[in-house]
Amino acid sequence: MALKTDDPRPPYIQVADELRREIQAGRYAPGQKLPSVRDLSERFNIASMTVNNALRVLREDGLVFSTPGRGTFVREQAATEAVSQDGDQVAQLVEQVQALTTTVSELSERLARLEGQQTAGSPAD
Repeated sequence: MALKTDDPRPPYIQVADELRREIQAGRYAPGQKLPSVRDLSERFNIASMTVNNALRVLREDGLVFSTPGRGTFVREQAATEAVSQDGDQVAQLVEQVQALTTTVSELSERLARLEGQQTAGSPAD
């Protein structure tokens, strides 16, 4: 899989996001070892340092853990935590959309009132 060159996110974030999606989708089960840095480097056509940065992000997010000399593994609770995190994010987005919808509606009403006042105050032609 090639990374998107038009994506504004840094390559390591793109890789971390892709691996996160795969973990959430069950491609990598809890306790399962992820592909090696070398394999991921070849898969994404990026430097091994970039892969290491992506894995660091996943470790910081609590999705994986690394064991020196053995590899990187999916945490047992990573899949359920990731789904729970996504659910929380969706709920926050829904709240934000509702707030924006209310604001747009209020602004539309204000604009209509202002346009009505302007029309009422205009001299007849």
